[in-house]
Amino acid sequence: MKSVLIIGNINSTFVIGLINNLKSYDPSLRVDCLCTLPIERLKARPDNIYTNPICEWWKAKFGKKVRYGWLLGVLSWFFFRKNRTYYDNIQIHYVDILHHLAAPIYRLSTKKLTAVIWGSDLFRCSTPSMLSAILNRCDGINCHTPKMKEKLQSLLSEKRRKVTSFSNCLFGLLPLQHIAKLKKQQISKQTCCKHLGFPTDKKIVLLGYSANPIHQHITVINQLTQIQDQLQDVFFVLPFTYGKYPDHLVKTRSLLAASSLNYQILETYLSDEDVAKLRLCIDISIIVPLSDAASGTVLESLYSGSHLITGKWLDYSKLERAGVEFTKIENIDQINTILLEMLATPRPEQNNEMIIAGFSDWGVLIQDWHNLIVENDSAPYKFREQK
Repeated sequence: MKSVLIIGNINSTFVIGLINNLKSYDPSLRVDCLCTLPIERLKARPDNIYTNPICEWWKAKFGKKVRYGWLLGVLSWFFFRKNRTYYDNIQIHYVDILHHLAAPIYRLSTKKLTAVIWGSDLFRCSTPSMLSAILNRCDGINCHTPKMKEKLQSLLSEKRRKVTSFSNCLFGLLPLQHIAKLKKQQISKQTCCKHLGFPTDKKIVLLGYSANPIHQHITVINQLTQIQDQLQDVFFVLPFTYGKYPDHLVKTRSLLAASSLNYQILETYLSDEDVAKLRLCIDISIIVPLSDAASGTVLESLYSGSHLITGKWLDYSKLERAGVEFTKIENIDQINTILLEMLATPRPEQNNEMIIAGFSDWGVLIQDWHNLIVENDSAPYKFREQK
């Protein structure tokens, strides 16, 4: 029986989707999860779930250098875990410095260690030497774009660069299934707005997709307040349900309260169905983080029919090559002009739904993930350049 250990946040929709679809695709495959964060909602169905209470104790006790607490917990897991096995593959999902000291232990527990890069873990890394140390322990690296692959190769030693294989397995999006279901049921935008407490007589504009300041909420709001008298028929939605940045939340709330903009900050967790309804509410999405790699929110918004305003500095080349339509701005100063144009002029129908479905459907993508686990390094799971 083949086996894989997923090391990551079991609350994440990506990890949930990967685990559950692997089990559906191959019920004989042993899929375990070592959780990097406490379990908040158990929607994944792995064979074995391992937590790291020592790390949580360390965080509560010391509050810093968490990788040391994580290492102690991993050592305990290595020696004392139940249902021990030598894994065919261990995958590190979201590769940050938490794994710097523990990577050698992973290496001892598997035939093949794979770093699965999500995007922000690479582009927002402040300690490239630690990331490099982790990557040089791995047999394979999974990433999404040629640009990411190039940067990752630069972090490998000359020796590891020759032998480390690259794969291009993509994540499916669970909310797409819920969005498709709502569309099939012909649930209207007004119904979704009423369900979420949004006005039904205004244009709904999404601003960012998490609480992280990297989304430039403050900068964008400062721009919007310059034309706030022209935005009285617009309702802004700011999802702060993901990520904990209390100081940034206070600043954002204060700035909005001092304006005449209509808005709602979402702070409580949304179910998958509520996320789908949120996507169907949105007329325009403003997503201009300092770095991004075509996040799930971007794909879900485009799939739902939302018109996207994003930054030219972001690598969305995969979407462009596939023919996905969206609007790019050179800098934040252009947001007001573009937004007013979009609000004043009816936008043509986009052909984004079918394109996004083509590379976001777990039913199609799971075979690549399965091959990554069960095949040897010489097998054809190498990086595929997207046309």
